[in-house]
Amino acid sequence: MAAGKAAVDGQGFYAAGAVRLLENKLEPAVRVGYLDPNVDADVDPVAAKGKDEVWHVEGGLTYYIQKQEAKLLINYGHFAYDDKKANNEVTAAAQLSF
Repeated sequence: MAAGKAAVDGQGFYAAGAVRLLENKLEPAVRVGYLDPNVDADVDPVAAKGKDEVWHVEGGLTYYIQKQEAKLLINYGHFAYDDKKANNEVTAAAQLSF
């Protein structure tokens, strides 16, 4: 820690689960998380006021075309903040290995 800087205590967690279905071709997954980077203060890194806690909920689906060598993925994430508008994101990807 740098000289003159106070320690900051944060807390959070992530829990995730996934299962393969249909002869290992389809894999739905879910992840839930929470983060409070400073439990002693409500700090918004973008504005001078606000709260810094965030809940993150994510759901995804992977379709395995050829085991791990070729697959398609789609994912939806929702980030809920205490005093700010929630953020939503959708990610789609394709992976090919040879």
